[in-house]
This record gives sequence, C-alpha cells and structure tokens, in this order.
Amino acid sequence: MAAGGCGRVAFDPAITPGDGGSDTSDGSDGPPPVPRCGPGETAGPFTTDFENGVPMFGSIYEIAPARMDVFAGQLRGRPAMAPGSNTYAGFEATVGDYRSRRAFVEIPTMVNTSGCAQVAIVIQDDDVVRYAELAQSCNLVEAMTWAGTTQTVHGSAPYDAALHRWWQLRSEAGTLSFELSPDGVSWTTLAAIPTPAYFDDAYLELSAGTYMLETQPIGEARFDNLYDCTR
Repeated sequence: MAAGGCGRVAFDPAITPGDGGSDTSDGSDGPPPVPRCGPGETAGPFTTDFENGVPMFGSIYEIAPARMDVFAGQLRGRPAMAPGSNTYAGFEATVGDYRSRRAFVEIPTMVNTSGCAQVAIVIQDDDVVRYAELAQSCNLVEAMTWAGTTQTVHGSAPYDAALHRWWQLRSEAGTLSFELSPDGVSWTTLAAIPTPAYFDDAYLELSAGTYMLETQPIGEARFDNLYDCTR
C-alpha cells in the first residue's frame, strides 16, 4: 500500500528527456545500452536518469523516519523500522494524461525481501485516493489497484531480482498492463485491466516504505532510468 505524498522539498535541474545514460552500441566494451522509447514513441517530459539530482518535473516527499534522495545518480529510498503504519518516502512527478503512454523504471537495488518493506511504481488520481500500483513486498511482486482503502490484486509472482529489474505501467488502446522485464526491452505481463478513467489526470510516483513493524534490517531501494514514452 503506497502512501500519499506530503511535504515537498527543493529539487535540482531536470535531465534532458531521452537521456538514458551510456550507450555502447558502437561495439566497445562496457555496460549494455540503456533501453529507450521504441519506434513511434517520444520520450515524454517525465523522463530522467537522475544524474543531475531530482528533476524539475517532480519533487520528493518524506514521512519520517523514511528517507528519499538522489545518491550516486540514482533515486534512493530508505525505509525505516518504524512502529507506525504507512511510513513512506517517494518521488512524485507533476500531473499528466497517462491514457496513451507507458512509464517504466529500472530498479537495480531492492530492499531486503525477507521482510515486508515495500517498493512501488504508482499512477495515482490527482483528486481522489485511487491508484494503480506495481509493488514488491514480502518477496512478492503484485499488480493492484486501490480505491480509498479497498485493494484489488490483479496478479502476483515471486519476486526475482534478475527477471524483475525493470517495471512498467503501460496504458494503450484502453488497457493498462502491469509488466516486468530483465532488460527493459522484453516484457512479461503480470496483469492487464481496463485503463482507469482517472488516468486522464494523474501523476506517477516512485516510493519505498513500510506499512507494518519490521524486525530485521531493511536495506534500501534504488530507482534509475525513468522513462515516460508517449505515442
């Protein structure tokens, strides 16, 4: 369950849309190319690699003692072992129309999955507490929607750090797909539902936090290479 944003902080200049990091397609040794938006798509305004800090199109919220910052060119979420519920920190993009676009992000570092700290990518109604969410908690990755406190789980799978390195929420032709990928290119659909009506006026959120008392070290989550691809 992702917490709603509160308390915004200052942010740094935006990354140029479509800048996904180093590309070694010239055949030289090095890391593989970072995926980009595909044919017929445009890198939308909510695209960043976090290399220059928190981009101008969004902001960070923190519910203490959870923390969120940009560290070493990645968005870093640090949940904490707090006894209270819904102790989250996150990054929120500004409001947009998500009915014909896809948002995907790399999660190279995950919290300790032997506990139930949660990491999520969310598209949320800007007016009412309704959202679609792809989240890992208790070593399970789930596709779900929320309306207030009512949760509907549409699909789930045991979390696999290699197979589930990239997460995507894709809205196309009236269908919202919750998808996972090892490389950001080949995607597996975890669930698909009709695109919620509120996607015409929604915002994207990346979050990490706890919703129950954790009794072992949580670690941290890292987000990188956030893409906003429009048609």
